[in-house]
Amino acid sequence: MKLKIKKDVLLDSINWVSRVIVARPVLPILSNVLLVAKDTSLTLSASNIEVSSKSEKLANIEKPGEVIVQGRLFAEVVKALPNKDITLELKGSKLVVESENLHYSISCAPKDSYPDSTQMPKVLGSVETDLLLRSVQQVSVAAAKEENTPILTAIKVEIDNENITFSAIDRYRIAKKIVAWKPKSKISSTITLLIKSKNLLEIIRGFESGGTVNIHFEEKNPNRVGFGADDKTSILQLISGDFPQTEQLFKDKYIEEIIIEKDVFQEAINSVSILTDQNVSIIFNIQKNVIKLSSQGNEEFNAENQIPCQYTGKDIAIKFNSAYIKEGIAQFKSRYIIMKFDESTKPVEIVGADKPDGELDIEYRYVIVPIRVT
Repeated sequence: MKLKIKKDVLLDSINWVSRVIVARPVLPILSNVLLVAKDTSLTLSASNIEVSSKSEKLANIEKPGEVIVQGRLFAEVVKALPNKDITLELKGSKLVVESENLHYSISCAPKDSYPDSTQMPKVLGSVETDLLLRSVQQVSVAAAKEENTPILTAIKVEIDNENITFSAIDRYRIAKKIVAWKPKSKISSTITLLIKSKNLLEIIRGFESGGTVNIHFEEKNPNRVGFGADDKTSILQLISGDFPQTEQLFKDKYIEEIIIEKDVFQEAINSVSILTDQNVSIIFNIQKNVIKLSSQGNEEFNAENQIPCQYTGKDIAIKFNSAYIKEGIAQFKSRYIIMKFDESTKPVEIVGADKPDGELDIEYRYVIVPIRVT
């Protein structure tokens, strides 16, 4: 194998595939990157079992071939080179990397030890990159971080001919987001995918802003889903299991409703939780047109704040996990936050609105379960 490629082009590929290389892989070979030089392009591939990624770039191929090298080392070598053309050449069992006066030699791994690269499924359709990233970010806050219940680490993705619905739940909160997309052809029935939240978020973050992302899926291969844009593609293994039913937790009507300016609300929550951790709660004492917030932690620290709101119901106290309420509010971009509830121990739904008496934005809905006030 021998080829020449521009540094910034090669580095872009390395940065993409390196996203799936973990510090302690299940198999040592998965710390490596596969380089394949063929025709007029160089393809880099990496895998961690759960996610496989590829990037294909134009290159001047003098001699086709393939090599496997240690991923993080190869990335550091390329970063250290000047911003000039780079020559890659296989000499014996070493990959020689050269640019101007710099010369590196990297040991190669056996070719037959690297897992087979899987073909991308067919394209289902496309969605705007920024919209997809924003949606995944909004719902991922409600996905469980612990691996002891794998199904709760997933984002449920439901795809029909008009919309994609993203959902996540970790027993204490639920998030749901609905976005429009463009199917390539008509879908006969709703497609449901369960994708590990952290894997999906990491991949979508890697696509360039302002474009579109293709979604790849075939029912004959129901255990994987692909995402691709330009020269970058990734295949994610799906989670199997029964995702909790969440629809009944989103109600059409509630007894009470509070309207608060989002920035004021967020600042107040932050102000009473500056020294708190995820196990500390915030009590909302809600009265006519005012909310009194107080943190409830240890004896060494407590804080109080008071903010205006629009509320005409009975006085009530609701307690929230500080991290859950902060993370939820942070996902809204609207000017106002609407909190809807029935009583202090029942789930509270949060949605956004551009003005107090305006139409509610129900494309994103966040439900949080309060802590019982004692």
